[in-house]
Amino acid sequence: MIELKNVSKYYNNNGVVTLGLRNINLNFDKNEIVAIVGESGSGKSTLLNVICGVDSYEEGEIIFDGYETSYFNQEDMDIFRRVNVSFIYQNYNVIDAYTVLENVMFPLLINGVSKKEAKARALELIDRVGLSKRIHHRGTKLSGGEKQRCVIARALALDCPILACDEPTGNLDSKTGEEIINLIKDVAKDKLVLIVTHNYEQVEKIVTRTIKMSDGEVISDDNINNNVASIVNDGDIFSDDKKKLKYKVIADIGFKNLKSTPKKNIFIFLVLLILSFIGLFLFMDCVSGSINANYTSYNGFLNDDRDRIIVYDKEHNSFDANIFSDYESYINAFYEDNFGMLYLKENRSDVYFYSSVSVTKHIPSSISDLVGTKEISNNKFLLVLPSYSYYSSDVIDFILENKLVYYIYDKSDEHELELVGCAKSANINNPIMVVDDDFLKTINAYKTGFDLPSAIVDSNSISLDLEFADISKPKLELINPGEVEKINLQLSSGLYDFNINVDDCDIEYGKGNNKIYIPYSHIAKDCYELTIYTNNTSKIEKLASENNLDTIIPSKSGINILSFSFLSFVFSIIISSLIMIFLVFISYVVLQKVYQSRRRDYAIMRSLGMVKSQMAKVIRFEIITLGFIASILSLILLTIIAIVTKVSFSEFVVLVNPITIICYILFMMLFNLRLANKFNKKLFKFSVTKTIKEVF
Repeated sequence: MIELKNVSKYYNNNGVVTLGLRNINLNFDKNEIVAIVGESGSGKSTLLNVICGVDSYEEGEIIFDGYETSYFNQEDMDIFRRVNVSFIYQNYNVIDAYTVLENVMFPLLINGVSKKEAKARALELIDRVGLSKRIHHRGTKLSGGEKQRCVIARALALDCPILACDEPTGNLDSKTGEEIINLIKDVAKDKLVLIVTHNYEQVEKIVTRTIKMSDGEVISDDNINNNVASIVNDGDIFSDDKKKLKYKVIADIGFKNLKSTPKKNIFIFLVLLILSFIGLFLFMDCVSGSINANYTSYNGFLNDDRDRIIVYDKEHNSFDANIFSDYESYINAFYEDNFGMLYLKENRSDVYFYSSVSVTKHIPSSISDLVGTKEISNNKFLLVLPSYSYYSSDVIDFILENKLVYYIYDKSDEHELELVGCAKSANINNPIMVVDDDFLKTINAYKTGFDLPSAIVDSNSISLDLEFADISKPKLELINPGEVEKINLQLSSGLYDFNINVDDCDIEYGKGNNKIYIPYSHIAKDCYELTIYTNNTSKIEKLASENNLDTIIPSKSGINILSFSFLSFVFSIIISSLIMIFLVFISYVVLQKVYQSRRRDYAIMRSLGMVKSQMAKVIRFEIITLGFIASILSLILLTIIAIVTKVSFSEFVVLVNPITIICYILFMMLFNLRLANKFNKKLFKFSVTKTIKEVF
């Protein structure tokens, strides 16, 4: 069954090499009960561990059922041990967090036995060792004798051909020890039983063979079997079904581990919750930065509502606005980029309540913190401020109760207004006044949408003041008589040319200024610019392209790699990454202390045959499960905070959308996976023997 040929074992401790075993040659077969005795440090436990694959060896060969084990890698050795060896330790190695039933079921489950069959087999064995009344007691609640009985039941669960006992009665009183020895004898049929003991008298009556060790060598072997070990190869112990473990079993073990140590897992969960919440804020900051990185408006556009897109003809000609009739649109809305001034009526100084405010007829789709009403009419308007603006409720109430004055550049053209409501929006970076058509006419809103027009008189160019009026046709007022050849009128945005035919104008001479009056109806007659508001500007871009039209999005008109919003986004990514790296380090240090206390259970599971990859999956499952719950709870807490702080629904949806949530959860899963892998690396750094010794 087992043959050792010139097997030697050495230990290297900080460069100091010590002998464990030297040139061991032994044969073992079934139906033997072998006592391995000797003084402390003689190598008897080392011999047992090497035979059973718990520890490695440096020289020689161990042959098991025809397999040369010197070629085994760590996973091969773990599988070999799981299939062929059952252990009874001096220090019991009961999984303290598990009940007696769970302890006995464990080796069955990791060997592919169904949960139902494993439970039936475990109950039978527990009854056989006399622990039926303690079946649901955890390992920490058992006496020494009960723990040893539990381990014996677990060792018998798979009916392995080798039963390895390392000082099985060392921590027991004589009466209990005798009961355990008799129990071992009862289950020894058709097995190779290896017993390492200091108390030879206690096992003498059951052993069939005695091996005495001294200084790592066999000095005597009574009743030695000189026959070559029998080779009984019952099949490939390294077949795929032995290596693989169903994910359901991994999940069951993971959930059982989480349930069995609630206090530790609550602490781990709280740590992960804090990290998830910090990670969520950092992640949302990066998401917000990525959104803002796409928006940098050019100074020529004051109204930078993110839903605004301007359509114009590539040749600067008029076009058919009906192409976009399905969308909210405004023809020739040049007024939207006027730089107007707004201040309290009582404050006649240059200290404005708000400067550089534009007028519009569109209420942004994302508004919050509305005070007052959105119902506007002539000389009544809604003021919408950027979301980052701060005005106390007292200030808002004050301006709602007082008249305001608005003008465009020239204070002589002042207009008294009544503010009916004030709100905030994340869609804009500059304040806007939402007004109606009647008010737009009274303030000559189109006036500053154009460069100063010019006229050609006697082949000379003269400048014209521009006014808009409620008249039926354009009107020219010139200082000196002359033949007017042509009038050019060009929009200030430079997107198109607007020409007026002289024959369509009334002309008067002898006035004080060269001036042109343009009727409101004329400016709206042909569409040279179409302002559209939609939350899907890409559709407008596609539709415009299909009709040979150009577009410009004011909120994105200043985008480049050196724009402030893009650089801010890059900076936020760098800072968030550094913080998350720091958090990984801190969380690992904190969680390592908790997992140190659980390494004992993991080490026992490993000694029972869970291979590295399976054990790693269990640990990953535990940490990722807790991390996933923490991530979901963080999202719920963020939603509650958003409700309490009255964040606008549309603004909240932009940040917390399904894609963002999925990306965040995946990000946190990778973060938690990193923690699990660091712990796994530590757990599997050493051999099973060294890992067990470290935690006992």
